Amino acid sequence: MFPHYNQILADKISMKRLLFLSSQLFFIGLFFVGCATKKPVEQSSSKTYSPPPPVIETLKNFSVNMNGLKNDLGLQRAHESLGYQEKTFKTCQVGNGYPSDRNCQTKHLVVIHFQLMCRDSEGTISTILTLADLQPLAQRPVIWTLKDQSNTVQTDSLGYGQISVITSAPQNHQRLKLSVGNDFLYMKAGEITRVATPPSWCEPFTSASK
Repeated sequence: MFPHYNQILADKISMKRLLFLSSQLFFIGLFFVGCATKKPVEQSSSKTYSPPPPVIETLKNFSVNMNGLKNDLGLQRAHESLGYQEKTFKTCQVGNGYPSDRNCQTKHLVVIHFQLMCRDSEGTISTILTLADLQPLAQRPVIWTLKDQSNTVQTDSLGYGQISVITSAPQNHQRLKLSVGNDFLYMKAGEITRVATPPSWCEPFTSASK
């Protein structure tokens, strides 16, 4: 009786092991099937977001009160006070057309006073010229060019002229070009004061005085 019972018990244990192994194999098969059918992770094609650069407003559209600015910076002077003067300022602090709440920049106000004098003699002059030897180049339009800026001023009855310009850097070492008609000359902006113009500049004056 006992041997037969032991045989039955052994058969039951073998059956349980078989069922256990079958279940393990089933889950392992499902695992591999799941791995085989798993979709690959798609790479995002979108680029990393970069914020746009800050908007910098230019000051070109503002109407600057040049006379008021010169007065506030102490650059308003008589025409007879010749030469180069310059003051540095902050656009957000000076008013006179500049806004106080945006795009504060450092600028330079350059004011140049000059006098153009004309001589009508030809050839080499061996003596030093005096004011008695010169005549003012009066009421003449003068085109000036300083680096990348240019404009036209008119001399007064004594040949005095004034250049007022706002720049981003000092201009005293830059070349200043003065043109009258087809004639022109170059000088350092920081050195110009009274200029004895070439003889050809005198022709309109000479012809007008005859």
